[in-house]
Amino acid sequence: MKIIYITEYIDIAGGIERGLCLRANYLVENFDYRVKIYCTNHKSGRPYYPLNSKIQVIYLEKIETRKSFLGRLQLQYLQAKEIISENADVIISLKYTLHNLFFQYLKKNQKLISELRESKALHYINNKTLKSKLYNFVRKIVYSNQDLVITLTKEDKFKWGLKNMEFVHNSKMIYTNNFSLLEKERVLCVSRLDKIKGIRYLIEAWDIVHEIYPNWELKICGEGNDFDNLKKQIVGLELDKVVYLENKSVDVVPEYLKSSIFVLTSEYEAFGNVIVEAQTFGLPVISFDAPSGPREIINDGVDGFLVNLYDVEELATKIILLIKNFDLRKQMGAQAVENSKRFDMDVVMQKYIKLITA
Repeated sequence: MKIIYITEYIDIAGGIERGLCLRANYLVENFDYRVKIYCTNHKSGRPYYPLNSKIQVIYLEKIETRKSFLGRLQLQYLQAKEIISENADVIISLKYTLHNLFFQYLKKNQKLISELRESKALHYINNKTLKSKLYNFVRKIVYSNQDLVITLTKEDKFKWGLKNMEFVHNSKMIYTNNFSLLEKERVLCVSRLDKIKGIRYLIEAWDIVHEIYPNWELKICGEGNDFDNLKKQIVGLELDKVVYLENKSVDVVPEYLKSSIFVLTSEYEAFGNVIVEAQTFGLPVISFDAPSGPREIINDGVDGFLVNLYDVEELATKIILLIKNFDLRKQMGAQAVENSKRFDMDVVMQKYIKLITA
């Protein structure tokens, strides 16, 4: 079977890119499928994550090189025509572009699939301007005419409400035989430093936690454009000696192993890969009940806690509860490891392959 993926990037560090490389590698290494990846944008021209040498990556001319709308439209048509001419069995788009619209009129027997890697709730937020409304109107028409649309969560499948939809969770991206002892006086957050990730609420909550447990520290690992604002907030609350904020890519494995609790305060999550990662290392997880991923990963009260969005006091209360109760941390951590097995690559890919090859 020949499969083509079309995506924006393959050479940057991101969840979409990482997941694509993992799935493509699995298809080649376990089923000997022929896989090609077409990229509509690029920087270095080299995949950021490991990619099997059998997988060919093709970099298309960037849409932005064409200045006019008609020029960009023409380029996307020509690129869609080039991809269709490959005569692949399946063409999978990871992010909507007008290529999909052209695919529908150019295809012969190819199966067309779109993978939606964003939360439907976030889609509503970004649908305010006339341009975005028109764009999303066209996008929904395109999705309706795909052979299959795959969402990351059951909730998003329900919210989109299209008959040609199925959901497949992301698989684990890290495997380990080492687990946190949950003894360090340390809470961890791994997140992009962006306003939508809600880290400011975590810092507010830590101001409450610090009053009761001044020896515990909070480590925030990530990169993003909200670093300066968050740093200013930390200093303003006089938490700079117990809250450590990174603004660079780090090896997260040692961070999980040196922490006892994981917290995520995103306002929206397409899925929540870091929640699964934290569970894999045996960390109980506290997360805002953001649409739509966390509630499909965390079993509330069993392997972690779901907290109402923006409820800083409840967030602090749950952190304090796990800090003071080591036995509860251990119990939830053990359950987290067990529950994370639902997202093992073999389990997830069994469903994924069945859908794309049907």
